[in-house]
Formats: sequence, C-alpha cells, structure tokens
Amino acid sequence: MYSGTDIPEWVLTETGGDYSSTLCLDSEKLSKLYKSSPIFYADCILCPVLLLLGSEDKRVPMQQGMLLYRTLKSRKANVNVHVYKDFHALDSVDTERSCAYEITHFLLKHAH
Repeated sequence: MYSGTDIPEWVLTETGGDYSSTLCLDSEKLSKLYKSSPIFYADCILCPVLLLLGSEDKRVPMQQGMLLYRTLKSRKANVNVHVYKDFHALDSVDTERSCAYEITHFLLKHAH
C-alpha cells in the first residue's frame, strides 16, 4: 500500500515506522509493512469476508483489495467483493445505499 497511496507517511506511522523524505525502503521496513497487511494473514482467514472497494480510492488502492479477494478465492474461501466507482469513503448516495444493502445481506446470511 505504501507505494500506491496518496498518504505514504500515514502508512509508515501506522505500522510503527518513521516517515522520511526518501521513498526508498530497506528490507526490514518492507517486511514490517508486509506483515501489517491483511494479505500476510490470508491463510488464517476462515470466516466469510465481504470486501467493498472504491475504484477511485487514492488511500487504499483497489488492486490490493482485489489481490486479497483473488488470494482468498484461490483458497476456496467464502469471499465476496463489490467494486464501486467511488473514492475511499464510499459515500455517494448510490454507493451508500448499495453498501448498506450488501452489509445487511452479508450479516443476515453469516451472523449466528
């Protein structure tokens, strides 16, 4: 996510690193970023997953959500993805309506 986001300093800060003006990361920092990513834990994900992604998202690149989706799908996991032509907040009226429906349907189906 570091190289694809519009706020790389936030990514480094949230993963315990220090933001510097250089865009060059050493192997230790890259490893720490990878271990902070959901994709690192894909083998441990056993519950159903619903991904709601914005194709115009500059904060969390949609490609990373799609990578998680494809990884889980290849492991025969119960995963669904919905991609919206929206930004990070997924806050257009149509998107909010659709997300509310998808979340409600998902919870009714999977909550026990």
